Amino acid sequence: MFRSALFLVIRLATALVCLLIPCGTHAQSITDRIVSEHVRISLPTEREWLGRDVVMDLERCWRYTNAATGEKLPRKIVVDLNWEKSGTKTNPDGWIQIGMKTPAADFDMRSFLLRNAAREIARLGLLNLSRGTIFREGSEFLVEGMSEIIAREYLRATRGLAGAWVHAQMLDRMNQLGLAAQASWSGFSGDRHGLREASPGITFLLTCRELYGRERTMKLFEALQRGTLSEGIVATFRTTPGALEAAWLKKVRTTTISESIPGSPDEEPPKLERADCVAASDASGSRLQLRLFIGKGVNALLPQSLYLPDDASGRVFQARLPAGRDAN
Repeated sequence: MFRSALFLVIRLATALVCLLIPCGTHAQSITDRIVSEHVRISLPTEREWLGRDVVMDLERCWRYTNAATGEKLPRKIVVDLNWEKSGTKTNPDGWIQIGMKTPAADFDMRSFLLRNAAREIARLGLLNLSRGTIFREGSEFLVEGMSEIIAREYLRATRGLAGAWVHAQMLDRMNQLGLAAQASWSGFSGDRHGLREASPGITFLLTCRELYGRERTMKLFEALQRGTLSEGIVATFRTTPGALEAAWLKKVRTTTISESIPGSPDEEPPKLERADCVAASDASGSRLQLRLFIGKGVNALLPQSLYLPDDASGRVFQARLPAGRDAN
């Protein structure tokens, strides 16, 4: 009986070791040996080829962004690529995490990584430029906008910024554009980082550049160290927030947009494959559902980037992802 009990204990111990070994092996499968002068990449060992492919691009991005933000980037930054998470996180000390667990990374993993890393490196520079004070709700939309501008300038994809004016025009018609409307950026964005979410900041800052120049526009971020957005506008541009907001909204409303705006010369826009109209009626009344089927290009066209203007009433409706198995 003692031998049987001992044998059972040995088998349990062996099983426990077998369970623990894969965990330890998995924990050791992360490498951070891919480095350049200012950038270190941390990623799973089996994805090491991707890190080696992009490390010099990220080094050049560091140099470009450091110059654009007045040499405010940390001398060493870590870009952590995580296939178990989605979304991005940025720490002012120089740590950036990019979640690769998203359909947006499936089509072109390298391009997805570069776009997101460039934007977050720019955000890191802006954060250090104003010592973290710009992350107040009332001015965070400017961080989002300028991060996107700097990233696209580095990637030579500024043509795609024209799409921000389309978003801004639709948001304006939906009463979702203006300094007061952007006071709660997290509520507006839903913690997403896309062209729609960045469009208020992009169009505001491009208007400031046109009126006051590139250098003075960047000084706005320095001014935010010392006060609110309204105080920063007065100190930087010597004008009132109301006057600047009026100039911004006028620019948005009068900008003419072409029908097709690819982000880069070799980037094909998504194509509408078909549209179905479905009538429905229930206790709440009658309604019409418009279902759009769109072929994915380099970037997936998300529902929050689709608008339906009603010419009769002047209202603008925003699309939403349908529930169910066919939601893709």
